[in-house]
Amino acid sequence: MKKITRRRLKLGTLSLVATAAMAAAMAGVAFADPLGSQVRVSVQGPGNGTGNAAYDALDPTVAYNSQRNQYLMVWEGDTATAGEEEIWARIIGADGVPTGGILRVSTMGGPAGTGAQDAFDSRVAYNPNADEYLVVWRGDHELDGLAVNEDEIWGRRIKGDGTFASDQFRISEMGADGMAAYEGFAPDVAYNPDLDQYVVVWYGDQPTPGDTEFEIWGRRINPDGTPVDGDEVRLSDIGPAADVARDALFPRVAYDPDGKQYLVVFRGDDSVDNDYAIHGQRLGQGLGQVGANDFLISTTAAGRDGFEPSVAYNSTAKRFMTAWHENKLAVGEYEIYGQLIDGTGAQTGTDDFRVSNSGPDGNASYDGFGAVVVSNDRANEFLVAWYGDDDQPGLVVNEDEVFAQRYTGAGVPVGTPEARVSMMGPDGDANYDGRVLVSGAYNSTAGEYLLGWEGDDNTGGLLDNEIEVYARRHGAGTATEPFPANCKPVPPRGTPNEVQVPNEITAAYLKTNQRTGAATVRRANALDAWMNAGIVDKDLCGGSVAPEDLDSNLTATSGPLGPTPPQADPRKVDIAPAGNTRATFSANAIQMCINQRIYQAGISRANALKARLDAQLTGGDLTDGTLTQGRLRQDLTIMGTANPSPPAASRTDVTAPQRQGCGAVKFTTGQAAINRRIAIQSVVRINEVLDEVNGGLGSANFKDGTITKADFAPGVTP
Repeated sequence: MKKITRRRLKLGTLSLVATAAMAAAMAGVAFADPLGSQVRVSVQGPGNGTGNAAYDALDPTVAYNSQRNQYLMVWEGDTATAGEEEIWARIIGADGVPTGGILRVSTMGGPAGTGAQDAFDSRVAYNPNADEYLVVWRGDHELDGLAVNEDEIWGRRIKGDGTFASDQFRISEMGADGMAAYEGFAPDVAYNPDLDQYVVVWYGDQPTPGDTEFEIWGRRINPDGTPVDGDEVRLSDIGPAADVARDALFPRVAYDPDGKQYLVVFRGDDSVDNDYAIHGQRLGQGLGQVGANDFLISTTAAGRDGFEPSVAYNSTAKRFMTAWHENKLAVGEYEIYGQLIDGTGAQTGTDDFRVSNSGPDGNASYDGFGAVVVSNDRANEFLVAWYGDDDQPGLVVNEDEVFAQRYTGAGVPVGTPEARVSMMGPDGDANYDGRVLVSGAYNSTAGEYLLGWEGDDNTGGLLDNEIEVYARRHGAGTATEPFPANCKPVPPRGTPNEVQVPNEITAAYLKTNQRTGAATVRRANALDAWMNAGIVDKDLCGGSVAPEDLDSNLTATSGPLGPTPPQADPRKVDIAPAGNTRATFSANAIQMCINQRIYQAGISRANALKARLDAQLTGGDLTDGTLTQGRLRQDLTIMGTANPSPPAASRTDVTAPQRQGCGAVKFTTGQAAINRRIAIQSVVRINEVLDEVNGGLGSANFKDGTITKADFAPGVTP
């Protein structure tokens, strides 16, 4: 069968000369250049891993750990036997320097040292809830009925401290086991904090639609590594069924927490001219396709191709950015292009805006390749990084280096134009390069990026063509958004079914309605008791107490970001069980009237509780001495205090519903259906309040200026 692999080409750097539009955008803007020096991360090969060009480290990927303020970098590389590829990982500190040893992640079977089975194409995502990473890759393994060269997608969990949380496990099932003709390639992974799940995507072929007809596939994975669904889901439909000339390749996925959706971007060929363009597909929480099918992102002319897209979502800008390389200018002359996409899948801003300017236009000797997009919500910007060759001073054709360009959330370039990140070997020597699918992550604590790449250098005894993995920090814009509060994800509830008019009103029907309304009342009473018992530290989202919440006698100053705040872990709301379940019901107007009054009471209490949570709580509702530093916004420190009298606690003020006499109740099937809808709506309303509490309280729940010194634990205030 055909296998489509990444091109490993000699490329280069990028032009320092910006376009007129870029230059205008840069006027008056402070530059944010790379920070510190590049650092070697991998040590591939026997001995000290230096001085032997037969052993390489390739294709790095990196994720940021917000709980520990560090990174995990993952790559593929040779084992002690050259040519036997496995997946490796190493923790990198916030300062960009590796800590601890190198961890071998994969073991792809076959006799040791033969290279018969290998692992490639690793990607990694971080789960802050579990403080774990999920590493995914493609590899062939002869166990469990699989054949040699039968590539599947695999995964392994790694704890935040760098120890394993699981053995490696298989994710994809491309065709029947033992059929090497059907395989999976080039996975990517994203974490969904709303459902506490990972989504893994890849391209591959199945018996349906057919051998060598590559499409995009995906699967949801639980935090423990088990699949959420029974089988993988086909996500793309490029070209007619059974048409092996049409393919969807190299997917990348990003999660949008605002729209509760994913965007998968990929390289696709759905035309008769065999030209590849960049496509996208929006997906719902369950991976069902949303909106336009395989919508076109790049505008590609005949004889031109788009390659290897990357995508990221920015919650401040409420949009995605994707970037790729394409030969728009001329055949063989590749540059980096980008596109902004909103939550509906619509393209916004400049169409296919050009990111790189690699050498003189019209000269195919200079190129830009392998883009990656990283999102920075706090400063409302994206970073695009790539590798290529350029005519910057001191550089020559085929001397590949890594470059980066920052963009605002609106797609305006800012910072140093095409900032050079890597310094591989002496300038002017094309034998030393930084190249192949640059990777990156954003450090939300330090407000900066970390970029990784593979390359060959001549320092420390390294040889020409001895490829290792490197990393370097990169600056970002000034944060414009407060650090987000660390609330607890609450799984979404299902939507109630439409109520149908019953054929007749039975006692059982009325009993069901009453129980539904009574459930609202029990939940409302439990929530009221929960608030009145005294709110404690863990009931609040970490980093959620803002300056406006503090009493005027507290002086808070803003400074460097502290550690990542703890997640909310609210006390359990103890809901009383249902009462007498054996009560006798009669099908009459009196029973319907009783039911109505129960619904009215439930809705009134739910509304009162919601009103109390809408900025009516005070410091008087907090248990004294309970709030820790971690509940303050991450940049805040309390410097001065006084001892004012604490405010009164809030209360749940229930408005008595207006009631009509039971004689006015119509005993009809239509009225019974209306009552059923009201009963269900009462539960929906109280569940919304319950979910708000279960996710953790925050600044929006408290009246301004009501949290006092008495509310804080010792040591938080002077």
